[in-house]
Amino acid sequence: MRPLAVAAGLALDGTASLRLPTLSRTAAFGYLGVIVTAAAFFLWYFERRLQAPRRAGERTSPPHWTRRPRLT
Repeated sequence: MRPLAVAAGLALDGTASLRLPTLSRTAAFGYLGVIVTAAAFFLWYFERRLQAPRRAGERTSPPHWTRRPRLT
């Protein structure tokens, strides 16, 4: 919802404008949250396996400008 719509609904109808989700909708939100999280993890893990180990580490290591130069 948009903030202005929420503010207008609260001003006109009070808290009756904000409905709590039913038990079945809450369960559906939780189920979808688990499924989407599992799918995202699977896709991320599968993508990591396809990359070469050296290239996969580039995304997990700090950026090059945070490394200190070697003093020789």
